[in-house]
Parts: sequence; structure tokens; C-alpha cells
Amino acid sequence: AHKQAFYPQTKQETVTVIDATEPPVAEAAQAGSSDQADGVVNESAGDPSNADTKASDEDAETTEDRIEELASLREKYDRIVVLDPGHGGNDKGISVKLSDDPGQVINEKDVTLDIAKKAAELLEEEGIYVVMTRDDDTSLSNEERAQIANMIPADIFVSIHMMRDDDSEKYGVSAYYNDEFYSESILGGELAYLILDETASEGKQKAQGIYSINDNTSAVRLLMIPGMEISAGWLSNAQDARLVGHEEYRQKIASGIAKGIVKAFLQMDR
Repeated sequence: AHKQAFYPQTKQETVTVIDATEPPVAEAAQAGSSDQADGVVNESAGDPSNADTKASDEDAETTEDRIEELASLREKYDRIVVLDPGHGGNDKGISVKLSDDPGQVINEKDVTLDIAKKAAELLEEEGIYVVMTRDDDTSLSNEERAQIANMIPADIFVSIHMMRDDDSEKYGVSAYYNDEFYSESILGGELAYLILDETASEGKQKAQGIYSINDNTSAVRLLMIPGMEISAGWLSNAQDARLVGHEEYRQKIASGIAKGIVKAFLQMDR
């Protein structure tokens, strides 16, 4: 139902993928990612060793110390959400540049972090305690991301990503969840629906759909709490790539994520 773009698309505009580390598991499982999409040039494929599943020993030690501190949060706060900005550090995720502004490079890791920070501020205004898996340009493995949420344990986990696809016409927001996880508080599919619906509405975007994640190495698949992954758009699509370059649009995506989480808590409290 949400098909009106927040900004009109320039028909002649194209997008070039200049770097792409291993795509999010949801994309690999559902979208059939490729190093060279239709009409999209991949100038430099990233080293998979820099992906989310690879973190340095130093980062791992830091995360272990942090997890011990996070384990005490459950005694202090009634509602806790973990926001997980995808990628970070040497892992840029997907990097693109637009034909009408080739000097501007859009890195997925920067987009996801900014959206997560904006969503965190909105959730804190609602009295919800937020834990960020990263709040700077840091590399984390998927295991560490899930462990942060599991050790608290948090009420909800939301991972934020962008996607890419062979079909450069594909655009909009999409949601992913673990269909093998059951929780009495809220089902993964319900959580995914609530957040996707609000995100599409706030961003005036097309809701691409809700999909199950099949890869067991995904952070969402490693959770022992309700969780999902939201894609803020397709960086292989010029319209979506340009949209996420606008702070106003990123704020609207963050607002949708926050509103979806608030609705989820209302449902969990019934």
C-alpha cells in the first residue's frame, strides 16, 4: 500500500556499486545477490574476511567485557531493546555512488549507524532503554551481536541493513525474521510485520515483504529473544540509494522502526 516515494526518482539516474562485502544473510537467502547487478557496475568486490562474521581478537575481548556489564541491566529496566547497525569497521557493507553525484559515496555501515542512533533517541523518549551493538565505526561478529541481546536478555532485537539485488528496479523496505523461534511474548513474524508496516508508512516506501532467514550464521537466527532484521532500502536501486543519502529520509525510517517497536511492546503487554 505504501508506494509513494519520499522524493521523485530521476529516470536517467543510475547507481554504481563500488564495494560490496558479503551481503546480509537475509539478502543472500531471499534476494539472490550478485557481484554485478543488471545495469550496476561492481568496481571492487570487498574481502569477505571483513564481513560481520569476522571480528578482530581485540574487538572480541572488548565485547566480552561489555557483555558482563550488560548482564545487570535486566535488574534495572523493564523494557530493553537492542538495536544492531549492520556492518562496521573495515566492513563497509554495500558502498555505492550515484551518477548525478559521483563524488558522494554512500556506505551501508554509515547509513545503518545513523538510523539506529536516531531510532534510539526516539525510543528513549518513550522510556525504553536502548542498547546499541555498536555506536561507532566498530567491527562485530554476528555471534557477538546476538550474544549482547541474549545475555541481557533484551525484550526485542532489531538489526538494520540495506540490500542489493540483480534487479536494479527493486526498491522499498523489507523485513526478515527467524521462523523457527517461538516466544510467548510475540512471534518473530508479528514483530517483523509491525516494524515493516510502520517503517514503510513513515518513509512513504513500498513494503517489499516479510521473509524468513534461512542462514544459521545470521545474528537473528542466533537469538534467544524476539528479533528481526529491517532493510531500509535497496542500494542497487538509484531511488533508494539517493533516499538514504537524505537525513530527513533516514529520520523517517528511524521513526518507523521506533513506532513499530512501541507497538510491539503494547502487544507484548496484553
